[in-house]
Amino acid sequence: DTRAKRVLDLPAAAKDPAGEAAMKGAKTRAEALQQVMKKRLQEAGEEADMEALIAERQAWEKANLKRLWWAWCAEILLAQEKALLAEGSTVPQPAARQIMGLGDVFQAIVGGAVPPPKPAATA
Repeated sequence: DTRAKRVLDLPAAAKDPAGEAAMKGAKTRAEALQQVMKKRLQEAGEEADMEALIAERQAWEKANLKRLWWAWCAEILLAQEKALLAEGSTVPQPAARQIMGLGDVFQAIVGGAVPPPKPAATA
């Protein structure tokens, strides 16, 4: 996690105004979904504890967030490596993909977006 934090500092991004807005939006969506689930459970006559019902899913989401973080870190490192290699190269490089800032990547991770697929290699 420390190495990933050096590449993509999610806690710092969460403190940024755009990050705070993304987190607030995610919390609002989660709370709305929780209310819908509680209502559906009550309608079904279930008396189970909501936290107990979603504990496994929360653990999965936490692990998925870490996987997304690592995937985005890998994407950022590959882009940095490509840029460094292209600096000294005289070979024409393919058009660069859209550059994303820290806030954009943070919002993508909070939204569950995976890194964009890599373009197909040409021979």
